[in-house]
Amino acid sequence: MFDPHSKRMNTVYRYTRHCYDISRKFFLLGRDGLLEELGKQDYKSICEVGCGTGRNLIKLAKMNSSNKLFGLDASDLMLKKAEKRIKKLRLEDQICLHTGLAEEYEFNKQFDILVFSYSLSMVADYKKALNNALEHVSDDGVIYVLDFGNFENFPNLIKKLMYKFLKLFSVYPGKNELFSFLKRNNVFYETRDIAGGYSFITKLTKS
Repeated sequence: MFDPHSKRMNTVYRYTRHCYDISRKFFLLGRDGLLEELGKQDYKSICEVGCGTGRNLIKLAKMNSSNKLFGLDASDLMLKKAEKRIKKLRLEDQICLHTGLAEEYEFNKQFDILVFSYSLSMVADYKKALNNALEHVSDDGVIYVLDFGNFENFPNLIKKLMYKFLKLFSVYPGKNELFSFLKRNNVFYETRDIAGGYSFITKLTKS
């Protein structure tokens, strides 16, 4: 039995998963820049929470064949597509995929890097997801959050339309709430906006 969130994600992606990478290329800004940044760093284990079709993990695998990559997603339909692509590219030994919720999944290991790429805003409970991630990142590791911003520099009409559009895909941006949570829990972070507040990228560390 799937939990309600997994069922909802399967509903969202039942048909759109077939054109997900092509369609999202134009409005999931900052992904390739983040991957390039990760590719330059000497990390051995990377976990992407909400890995979807495996697009980012495959790119990371091609950048560095020595990295061990782990992907977690609530939608088994998305992971089936990811598994097919990974098998075709013969990357099974480097990329491991699992179905599960970010809030409660037992990773049974710690990672050098955990990445939420446009996924934290879709998680049912982002606080639990971050707490779980903090428990499974190494002491000198890093958590990256790339997600939609508050569109603060956009006209009000555009902002309202964006929020309405994202809601169709169960996306609920919450940059200010995220920062408030990090401050309350004394989590050190650095952040920068992308495209005038369209999105943002935040780097979290334990100290």
